Amino acid sequence: MWVCVSDSFDITQLIIKIIISVNDSASSSDAPLSQQNLNMLDLEPLQHILTNKLADKKFLLVLDNVWNEDRVKWLELRNLMQVCATGSKILVTTRSQTIAFMMGTIPSHILEGLSLKDSLSLFVK
Repeated sequence: MWVCVSDSFDITQLIIKIIISVNDSASSSDAPLSQQNLNMLDLEPLQHILTNKLADKKFLLVLDNVWNEDRVKWLELRNLMQVCATGSKILVTTRSQTIAFMMGTIPSHILEGLSLKDSLSLFVK
């Protein structure tokens, strides 16, 4: 699953994005949940849907472009995700060392840009 988080951290919208991502990546016969239908729900039913979707399932969730440094909000989201199967992973991308440290259960990996030679080689291919 891939969810772009960006600047604003709204737990309700983030849960909706994750639920939609679960639906898109699952090959189940569940009735699809549209963003419009999910937007009409309060936080508690959304949390229930999310935990049911993830319960005992192994997954990789990429939270891309994270900027929010509020640890309490992240702990709230993490607690919802703990119903998953052993081996599930959450990968967070950010440009902030503070966020990487706050999220970290493992040391962050800092990506470097490509060299000019490698960039040109990629462009040519």
